[in-house]
Amino acid sequence: MEEQQLREKIIENLEIILQKREGDLASATLSLDSLKSAVSGHLSHYLTKRSYEKAWILLNGDDPEKGVCH
Repeated sequence: MEEQQLREKIIENLEIILQKREGDLASATLSLDSLKSAVSGHLSHYLTKRSYEKAWILLNGDDPEKGVCH
């Protein structure tokens, strides 16, 4: 999967998880779990820790607040 397609797929799943659009929450979570190994850096960390709000902020060009990932 090319980088842009990967980014779009992650964003689509985050939108469902963060209730920005309708969708199957369980499927979106499983999809992100399978995609996290394809990314690196902070995004990989946020997806691994399931810090989805921070991942969303990062993908939208902002810096997430530093602190403990839950």
